[in-house]
Amino acid sequence: MHTGHVVHLFEGKRGSRSTSHGATRSSLGRIWTRVASFAAAVVEVARESRALEERLLNQRGGRFVDR
Repeated sequence: MHTGHVVHLFEGKRGSRSTSHGATRSSLGRIWTRVASFAAAVVEVARESRALEERLLNQRGGRFVDR
């Protein structure tokens, strides 16, 4: 019957959508992992910068003149 062919066409499209949706989801997962790694690196640099600033201030007796 003709409706059988229509059902097969829709099933094929539905299957390809789920595959592309899964690929999109894994791609977004990889992007999110990179963003999270970058954010962690930024936080680490900020911590190290603050620690260095504190060491320099303590080394000079708390007198730090910014010219």
